[in-house]
Formats: sequence, C-alpha cells, structure tokens
Amino acid sequence: MPTAREIVLNVLSRWRKIEDPPHLPERDDRDWARLETRDRAFAFDLLTGILRWRGTLDIVIASQLKQPLQSLDQSVHLLLLMGAYQLLIQREPAYAAVDATVTLARTAAPRAGGLINAVLRGITRLEPKWQPRSGIGRNRFAVSHTEEVIFNRDLFTDPKQFPIAHLSQTRSHPGKLAVFLTETYGLETAGDIMLANNRRPFVTCRVDASSIDVPATLGLVPHETPRYLVAAEGWSPDIETLVHAGKLSPQDPTAGKPIRALAERNLTPATILDLCAGLGTKTVQLARTFPQAQVTGTDIDDLKLARLQKRVDELQLKNARSAAMSTLKSPASFQLVLADVPCSNTGVMARRVQSRWRWPALDHVALRSLQARLLQQAADLTAAGCTVVYATCSIDPRENDQVVQTVLKLRSDLTLEHQETTVPQAGEANQQRDGGYFAILRRS
Repeated sequence: MPTAREIVLNVLSRWRKIEDPPHLPERDDRDWARLETRDRAFAFDLLTGILRWRGTLDIVIASQLKQPLQSLDQSVHLLLLMGAYQLLIQREPAYAAVDATVTLARTAAPRAGGLINAVLRGITRLEPKWQPRSGIGRNRFAVSHTEEVIFNRDLFTDPKQFPIAHLSQTRSHPGKLAVFLTETYGLETAGDIMLANNRRPFVTCRVDASSIDVPATLGLVPHETPRYLVAAEGWSPDIETLVHAGKLSPQDPTAGKPIRALAERNLTPATILDLCAGLGTKTVQLARTFPQAQVTGTDIDDLKLARLQKRVDELQLKNARSAAMSTLKSPASFQLVLADVPCSNTGVMARRVQSRWRWPALDHVALRSLQARLLQQAADLTAAGCTVVYATCSIDPRENDQVVQTVLKLRSDLTLEHQETTVPQAGEANQQRDGGYFAILRRS
C-alpha cells in the first residue's frame, strides 16, 4: 500500500507542463481512500500546497542549485518541491522533512539522493524563520495575512524596482496573471488577492435548517455572514452527517450572495430555472429560499444532473427537480432564471488550486463569447417582466460587467438593476471568503 508521500508524488508526476497541472484525486480514489484520516489530511495539504506555492518554492530551490532548475529530471524537481514545502510551509522539523524526502528518493530517483539532501540542507542553512509580517523585502515572503517566512539572505526580485515581478515570485502566481491583477485592481489590492489565493480555505457551510443545534465539539463557528458556519477544525464525519441530513450545505458566502440578494428583493416567482446547475448547490438554495416556486436545475453534463436529482431526492425537496435542456418548455416561460456560467475561476483560486497555472493559456475570448451566449439564452428563457441573474466565480471585469454590457447593447429588452463584485479575502476563519460577481437584470 503506497504511503501518503508516494501518493502525492504519483499525482504530481502528471504535471508535465506548468499550464496543465494535475487533477486532484476523487474522494473514492482507491489509494486515497485507504489512507488513515490524519495521513489523508497531510497528503491533501502537501498536494494542494505545492500546487499553490510552486512559484515561490522554485525560487528558493533554485537558489541552492548549481544547475538550471529546468534541467532537473521531473522526479527530482517534484521531490525537492515536496521537501521544500514541508520545511517552509508545513514547518516540519528539518531532520524529518529531509529524511522523509531522501528516503522517498531511494525508489523515485535513486541516483539523486545526494543532490536532494544537499539542496534541502542548503534551504535549512538559509535559516527560514516564521515571524509576524513586517513588510516586503527580497529576503521574505508572506505565508498568511499575519505571518511571513524570512531568510538570512536575499532571494527574490527587488520589490521597489520590479514590484509586479516581486509579487509574482513571493505570492506564487504566473507573471501574466500578476500583471493582469495589478492592472485591474492596483498593486496593493492585487497583492491582497494573491495572498488570499494562497490560504488554506476552510469549509464553510450554509445553514439550511430553520434551527440547528451545533455541539461545540464539531468545531463549527459562525461566519461573519449570517447563517453560515465555518469548519474551523476541518471536515469531520459529524459535519458530513449534518450535510447528508440537509441541515448544512457546503457553500462559500460569496457563492450564495446572488440568491441572498434575490431574497432581499421580496420576489415571488412561481417558476425558477437554474441554467448551469452543476451538482445543484444553488438549485437547493433556490428551492429553500423560494418554497412557493417550482425550481428546475439543468446542465449539459448528464452525470451532474443525475447527482443533482439524487440530492434533491435525498432532501425530499418537492419543489425541485433536474431536467435535460431538451425537455424544458418553450422559451420565455420562467419567472426567474439563474445563469451561473463557466468562468476562469479567478475568484476561487484558493480552492481550485490548479486554476492560476491554467489561466495564462485560457482562450479568454472564446470564454467570454460562451458567457455572453449563456446570458442571452437565460434571457430567452425568462418571461417578460421577470428576472434573470448572471453570476460567475471570477473577478475579471471582462467576464463580468463587460459581458453584461455586451449583451445589453445587443438586447433592448434587458435592463441592469444591480451588479456586485466581491474580491477574495484572507483573514480569520470567520472572515475568509471567495471572490465572485453577479448581476440582476429585468426582461421587459
């Protein structure tokens, strides 16, 4: 049976191009499921942490090499990333992190044990130290909104001379993405967004029960957004039981914002369509927010639709169902349509850890074209005088308000009533949030 580190190395070995990081294992993955709970948590943090921090770790590793980083065999490079992450982010004792990595190298890269030992020992001689954040500099990088790692010599680009390159290196984001975020939000806010993208996100749950008695032993604490709880001590079987019972639904407060905004408008739709329903988190939220309405969730993915219907059946929601697009009634029949469209995930990069590396290679023009078509399709399915909502988990204005404005120029029957962008936020457990956007429009 493979160890936790062997499983992580096996997954990372699929990362052959920087713009094509590997998918995370499914929960029912055979090797993953066999791990003890503690080992699985360690492996998940090691895997997702390397996917977040590769850019910064590479700078530190390269400082200890006599050859170009790109010349290393892939297995050697990955082992160094694993060792460096354990030393710098997980704060494993140096002897344990180095020994475990060298031991793994005996089978994964038998001829490279000496090099791996030398590089990791070299990193320890940089005397990395965790301390409260004290500013930016060439010899440090922030690991959270409150802490930084500082070295005994300079490793990074000069932040005064090359501020964006410095952010790219110390916040582990591709250069093009760092430039885009800085041009869009300014240097300070872009830095905060990138820092939020590097956090280990807590699982946040929407409270769906009218009342819920939560034992303190579950580690659930109230989020600053009402009716949301944070699993501050991590996921547990007891929390999963509450989810299966329909009392909680995993959802970041930002993701639930569009429907909360609709509830505040005192709408009374009789028919609702969740156009890009996925697994149905928002379908369930709509059904519970508008109990008088018949809610239909649809998606192009039949497997997701089947899982959505299974969840609806488990929760015994009489006013919700899944349906293939081909079975829907004629256009303009729904009194509320939600289009939560595919996007670049720039608002949820802390959770979707591969997305930052995929971003530079995305066909952004094609993506925006798809988003505009979906918004138009949503409008076509909305009855006159009724509401259509456009939502993304992106903070890219080109996918958000600019798509809305493009469609408004094409359609005189749509009026923008409200729009809102939320940027990702680090902070304490009850303050963290993802980023996203939504717009509420009226069809005349």
